[in-house]
Amino acid sequence: MHDYWKQVQEELESHPAGAVKPSTSGAFPADESATTLESTFDCHCRELLEKAAHKNNDSLGWAAELRHYLGVIIENVSKDMDVIVWWEKHAQIYPTLAHIAQDVCAVPASSVPCEWLFSAGAEIATDRHSRLGSGHFEELQVLKHAWNHTLIDCAGINSDNVEDVNIEDFKELLEWDEELMNDLNNNVDIVMI
Repeated sequence: MHDYWKQVQEELESHPAGAVKPSTSGAFPADESATTLESTFDCHCRELLEKAAHKNNDSLGWAAELRHYLGVIIENVSKDMDVIVWWEKHAQIYPTLAHIAQDVCAVPASSVPCEWLFSAGAEIATDRHSRLGSGHFEELQVLKHAWNHTLIDCAGINSDNVEDVNIEDFKELLEWDEELMNDLNNNVDIVMI
C-alpha cells in the first residue's frame, strides 16, 4: 500500500498543477481542453477507473456492467429528461442495470404513506407528551403499529353481514314506543310490567 501512494505522489509531482495527460481510453474524451481543466484528483480518479476497466474487461456480469456504468461520463443528461426512455435506449449496454432501473422507476412517487406516518406520530407527540425521549417515542410508535393490526373492525364486519329487516315485524314495538312517549309527555305514571 505504501508503494502505491509513493507511485501516486511521483505521478502528481511529475505533472504541473491542473495539467493532465490526455486519456487513452475510448470511454473518456481525449481532447486536451477538456482534460487540462480537470483537477489532479479528478485525473487520478479517471486513471483508476480506466485501470479498473482494462483490468476487468475479461469478467462479465453485473459487476463489470456496474463498473462500466460508473466509469463512463454520461453526456446529455438534464433534470428534464425522461429517465425511463434513457434506460430503454441503454438497455443493450447495461441490461441488468436497465431492469433494476425500470423496476425502481415504475414505482409511483407518493408522499401519502409518509404523511400518514407523520400524522400518526403527531397523535403521540403532543405538547402533553413533549417530554418523551426519542426512544420512548419510537417504542410507542412500534407498539401502536403492532396493536392496530390486532384490532377487530366491527364496522367492517357488520357492513359485510347486513340483514334485510321487515318493518311489519316490528310495527307492534313501534306503536308501543309511541304510546310510551305520549304518556311521558303527558306526565302519566307508567307502571313497568
